[in-house]
Amino acid sequence: LYTLATPAWSLAFEIWVNVIYILIWRWLSTPVLIAIVGASFALLAWTAHAYGGLPPTPLWPAGHTGFIRVTFAFFAGVLIFRLCGSPRTISARSSRLAVAMIAALPVICIIPVSGAWAYLTPLLALGVVGPVGIWLGHAMEPPAAFVRVCAKAGAISYALYLTHWPFLEIMQRIRWRFPEIDAARPLTGIVFVAACVAFAWWAEKH
Repeated sequence: LYTLATPAWSLAFEIWVNVIYILIWRWLSTPVLIAIVGASFALLAWTAHAYGGLPPTPLWPAGHTGFIRVTFAFFAGVLIFRLCGSPRTISARSSRLAVAMIAALPVICIIPVSGAWAYLTPLLALGVVGPVGIWLGHAMEPPAAFVRVCAKAGAISYALYLTHWPFLEIMQRIRWRFPEIDAARPLTGIVFVAACVAFAWWAEKH
């Protein structure tokens, strides 16, 4: 969709979903939000099943699925904010549960799932762990020992968002040239994520 700035696909859809939100916010009662989130999650699940996983939305063949992903994520965020009482600040309560939720996402991503159920891993990460993590983020903070790490992770998140796709392309070409490295999974995935994070840290710093 955007050859020179691949992640821009989500920015484009986010602009459109914000425009839609501006037009309909007066009618977005909590039941209506629940219906929108439920319907978009159902479409997301259907998409994941049809493609055997969440499709590569930046590419034209699956570009139309981007609106489904953004609709679910955006209105799920609005619903969570509403259910949390529309807080202006987060809770200062510290809890180790926050650390557990942060750790849950990468753990889910490296669980070996194959065959007809392979689509469940990204669907679970995006549709369940993500929203629950955001909800918990409104209610608590990580223990003091983890605050600095979490703050740094937040600081590099945009750089990681912008640069992860080129790393993915490099990884795919390495796998094409050396298919035997698939036998080392999930170690190869861990190394890949570490490289992305290291580069994002460098990019954000400079």
